[in-house]
Amino acid sequence: MGTTSKRRLRRFFLASAIQEPGEEVYLEKGETRHLRNTLRLGIGESCLLTDGQGNEAEARIQGFFADGRTHLTVEKITVSENSEKGLLLKAYVALVQKNKLDYLIEKSQELGVQEFIPLETQRTAVKISASNQKKILLRWNKIAQEAAKQSGSLSLIKICPPQRIGEALSRVPRADRIVIFHPAREAAPFSQWLSRLQDSPPQTLHLFWGPEG
Repeated sequence: MGTTSKRRLRRFFLASAIQEPGEEVYLEKGETRHLRNTLRLGIGESCLLTDGQGNEAEARIQGFFADGRTHLTVEKITVSENSEKGLLLKAYVALVQKNKLDYLIEKSQELGVQEFIPLETQRTAVKISASNQKKILLRWNKIAQEAAKQSGSLSLIKICPPQRIGEALSRVPRADRIVIFHPAREAAPFSQWLSRLQDSPPQTLHLFWGPEG
């Protein structure tokens, strides 16, 4: 006797928030290329959509536009964003060489960091010009999306444009806690430091890493 199995639905990222069943949504060019050219999904087939905000829906492909987008209809919401938030992690990382920063963004997404802020400090050797910033941010967001797909995460990390350290510090609320990682032997291990906060856990932790060397 033969057996049949339902094909696992593939997940794609929407640039807009998922609202309700029945709504019409559109995948951008990059996701469309993966859906149509790589996975060869066609009109009438189903897939999963996530908006990077904790929401997921099953949708059906309605057609493809000449501008490179995919037209879909949301059929049912499979996961809805949980309004109960846990610990919010924000990573402030001094700019490092390209491959190292790509790796840090990938791992930050996999570990559930909610916000990634690249820092320009007095001793950072890497600089990003204003003319290259948009292209680099697009690449970083693509890396985060791919990491989210691999890890099954429904929430996408927010990647900010590079900031000067003084600017970044000025935006940290006084009530929040700042953690500065330091290689000194006398520095407390992060896990040990975190265990001291169990009686009054913070809502947000701002984690700072300095430049290379």
